[in-house]
Amino acid sequence: MNYMKIKNTDITVSKMALGTWVFSNDATWGSQEDELSIKTTHAAIDAGITLIDTAAMYGSGRSEIVLGKALKGRRDKVVVATKTADANPTKDTVIKACEDSLRRLDTDYIDIYQIHWPRRTVPFSETMEGLLKLYKDGKIRAIGVSNFGIQDLNEITKFGPVHTNQMAYNLLFRAIDHEIRPLCIEKEIGILCYSPLAQGLCTGKYSSIDQIPDRLKRVWYLSDEFKHLHPYIFQTINCIKNIAKSINQPLSAVAIAYDMHREGIVSVLAGARNTEQLKQNISAAELKLNKGIMDNLDECTDELFNLMGYNADMWRVESTIK
Repeated sequence: MNYMKIKNTDITVSKMALGTWVFSNDATWGSQEDELSIKTTHAAIDAGITLIDTAAMYGSGRSEIVLGKALKGRRDKVVVATKTADANPTKDTVIKACEDSLRRLDTDYIDIYQIHWPRRTVPFSETMEGLLKLYKDGKIRAIGVSNFGIQDLNEITKFGPVHTNQMAYNLLFRAIDHEIRPLCIEKEIGILCYSPLAQGLCTGKYSSIDQIPDRLKRVWYLSDEFKHLHPYIFQTINCIKNIAKSINQPLSAVAIAYDMHREGIVSVLAGARNTEQLKQNISAAELKLNKGIMDNLDECTDELFNLMGYNADMWRVESTIK
């Protein structure tokens, strides 16, 4: 396992992170037994994964509770990242939300505390005031945001440090390459990227839009409104498959490895229901891609990248990422 230090902190994380949305046992990812989630977490730690990401909104706190149980006796081995989704993140509500997460996680500190989505109902100065209080009190070790575009990043960093920005990023959805990734590099904000397999599209499991389960079609570019993009999406998948085949690797491994090799990416969040899926993710984390392969993957995905434009919000046509 490879590791990287988050700049301007004393935190080092594994390049592969365990995402725990699936632990929430909700409608998006379906049924999941807590014991299986705990077993998967233990296997991840044993394999050298140190960063585990969750959120208050995952199963209305269930993911945090399950993770807290899994970390009994192992808390010092991991970097825990969680998020607040409060609609009105004032100083007081940010502090309360963090304290609620601390209780659910059964810990006395959170390593990376993130604002899940930019909420412009409250000035960023006030939101940051709450984060800085938590930081100074030792309840959090780093300040993170999630789904923040260049406008919001430039605004919030006027009032305090931001150490990480969690963004959707994969071979089919490279929107952050336009402006957000370069700005994060410039500001020394580490990117934690989610959805590296593009809702399963980068596994090669689906060869047409009709094969994709409805619960995975929440992303805007898979909707009927954008069906003109669908031929390009599957054309791009086939191109990536051919590159993966040329180096005798599965498509999913190449997709995860691509993210890991990109400048500015500190860690790649990959969910796992069980130890078998976890092993596949870890295998991908160990894959080395040379410059020629990376250039080929860029060229293969550039047409779709340009067609899809600047919207870095994979969930909404009207982007909330500014």
